[in-house]
Amino acid sequence: TMVKWAMTTIKATVATAGTPVQLSTIDNVARVLDIKADPGNSGIIYIGDSTVDASAKNGFALEAGDVWVGEDVNMSSIYVDSTANGDVVAGNYRVA
Repeated sequence: TMVKWAMTTIKATVATAGTPVQLSTIDNVARVLDIKADPGNSGIIYIGDSTVDASAKNGFALEAGDVWVGEDVNMSSIYVDSTANGDVVAGNYRVA
């Protein structure tokens, strides 16, 4: 039996450095979530929960073009912050 996966794209912009942005309001567990820091970013993206803080270097750091992959992640619990205004992350997620 073939299992079909629905792949969905997600994107977030950190308008103001130092202010965490919720990646998604979807309260669902993603089987796989990948997040890529846009190659054109000028700052460093930090990924974490609602307490992520780029100025304190609190979170998982992504430089421009880097990718983070998580499994069995609650989508609404992921936040991003950046050391530069306007930095962007994009990614894909699959829900079983």
